[in-house]
Amino acid sequence: MAFKPSASKKNKRKEEGTLNMNSMMDILTIMLLFLLMSFSTEGSLATKADGLKPPLILVNNKPKKTLSVGISSRAIYFKRDPIVDVDQVLAQKNSYVIQQLAEKLDEEASRAIDLESKFGIEFKKELVITADEKTPFNLLLKVVITAGRNQFSNLRLMGNLSNPKDVFGE
Repeated sequence: MAFKPSASKKNKRKEEGTLNMNSMMDILTIMLLFLLMSFSTEGSLATKADGLKPPLILVNNKPKKTLSVGISSRAIYFKRDPIVDVDQVLAQKNSYVIQQLAEKLDEEASRAIDLESKFGIEFKKELVITADEKTPFNLLLKVVITAGRNQFSNLRLMGNLSNPKDVFGE
């Protein structure tokens, strides 16, 4: 004897499911916003300013995203914006602190300390200094002292990657 299906199964309609695109678009939008926000809070790679030729280096480390200060033959740059003329800084014989740079670094340090206290983002005290190969030593020294006095103690100098033959002339 053959099996007879029940009446409820016999009269049941077959429904086809559809994909709800609204919730998928919401998820993708939230992911995009999260990635954009995390990218914008990481900082930027150190880039050289116009008219700046960094010295040759032999180290093979890749640059990290961090705060940058550039020193060209004309001006000192903070985040690609010129903040003070080099001639004005060199004219200050009795001071090793560059006031305009100190103000910018203090603002940035305050912002980083605030982020550390609110969100737990570590303030690494890192700063990349990009200087022209013909930058006077006393100008570079003033930038280093200014950075050190404004809570940026982990300093790096950026240069152009080179072969030992280019540096030593072998």
